[in-house]
This record gives sequence, C-alpha cells and structure tokens, in this order.
Amino acid sequence: MTVVDDAGRRVEISGRPSRIISLAPSNTEILYALGQGPKVVGVTSFCNYPPEAREVEKIGDLVPNVEKILTLDPDLVIGIKGHEEVADRLVQAGIPVLLLDPKNFAQVLEDIRLVSRVVGSPERGEALCEEMSREVEAVRKEVAGSGAGVGKRPSLFVLLDVEGLWTAGPGTFIDELVTMAGGENIAEDAKEQYVQYSVETLISKDPDAIVLTGPNKKDLYDKTALTGLRAIKENKVFEVNPDLVSRPGPRLVEGLKEFARVVESIE
Repeated sequence: MTVVDDAGRRVEISGRPSRIISLAPSNTEILYALGQGPKVVGVTSFCNYPPEAREVEKIGDLVPNVEKILTLDPDLVIGIKGHEEVADRLVQAGIPVLLLDPKNFAQVLEDIRLVSRVVGSPERGEALCEEMSREVEAVRKEVAGSGAGVGKRPSLFVLLDVEGLWTAGPGTFIDELVTMAGGENIAEDAKEQYVQYSVETLISKDPDAIVLTGPNKKDLYDKTALTGLRAIKENKVFEVNPDLVSRPGPRLVEGLKEFARVVESIE
C-alpha cells in the first residue's frame, strides 16, 4: 500500500503493521481508539491516554530517540510535523514513517481514516469518524437550540499560562472548538496562533468567561491585577483538561462538549 501523508510524502507500507511506534499523544490515542493498542510497542513520555499507554516502552519526549526506536524493530512509525529529520533517518533504516499534521476537526477525521487504512482497519476507522461526527452534530444542534451563536456570542478567554497570559488564537483547535460550541474566542483576531496578552488588553476586552487549560483557579485569582475582570467578579472561571482541546484525536469531541457546557453556563 502506498499513501500520501500530511507532509506530502509518499509512504509505502508492506503488509499489515504489527509493531507500531507513536511519536505523539494524539497519534497514540488514535491508535488505541482503532483497537491497535496491542501492536503499539513504543510511545513518548507524554502519551498518558488511555492509561495502558503509560506502560508501553518510552522512546523519548519532544525529541524522539532514534536509536531507541531502532532497537524496538518497528514496522511503522507515526509522527507529526516537526519529525521530518527523524523520519528521514528511520526511512534510511527501512522503516516507513507516517507524518500527521491536521489543521482542523475535518482533517482530524481524514487522518483517522488514513491511519485506519494503513493499520488494516478501515471499517473501524470509518465507524469512529461517523461516531465523532454524530456527537459533533448533536452539540451543534444543542447550541442552535439554545440560541448560542445567534446575535452576540458569549466571549471566552482561554488561558494557557497565567504568568504570561498566553492564549490560543486563530488556526488552533481551541479557537475552532470555542466557535463550534457557540462562543467567541476573544483572541480570534490575533495575528498568531498563540499570543501573549497584556493585562491592559485583557481588561479592555473583559471576556464573559475565562477558561483555564492548565493553570488552576488559585493561580488566576492570586494575580491581583486581574481581579477587576467581570469573569472573575462573577465567578465565571472554568477549568478544562488541556489534553481534550489540544490533541488532534478522538477526544476533541469531549473538548467540544466541555466548551459547550461553559457557553451554556454563561447564558
């Protein structure tokens, strides 16, 4: 089988892979959702879901250890954008490498279908994508029925880091999920995917709610310069598991539901 991955590379796969290594948490979650867990022989130290993935041999963190990967004798490695150099070295050693780089929810579904074909389980991949699409559509209908997204949408500031006031802008999964949930990401007009807000800018935008994806509420409330924000005064501060909204895999649907619950609680 020959496929084209998200990096535009032609990847030749001989037979059905039986020893698979994942170089990213999102890839690991896709593989397990496709029932390929028993074939996964290596993951990164960040691959913490599903729980059984934590017991798999570690091949590095953000920078994969090529030598370690080679000792595990994989017949397929699935990486992401940024792993091009690693991919080149592995391909030279005769190991096929698939690189994924989805930009939005629709492309996540495409990548799930791609991986399912490569591992020899296209029916399961299609079933998973259909299930995810049904759940997304259910959220859309619920949002439409509640009136969210009609007129002025509730504004959200998704806080990634309290100290630097980092947030997610356009072109990120967080921005897409907030919009799909009926909210307005106050950083949707930013010039970069990830931007740092000043206290003054955040106060001037005064969002309806603040969503924490990593920091805890205490860290935010301890930042006295922000205590005048309407969201803090009205206790419209919510916490969301960052893994659900930043990993382009099956659990993005759960992240969408989390944002939908936030939007619903504001109105």
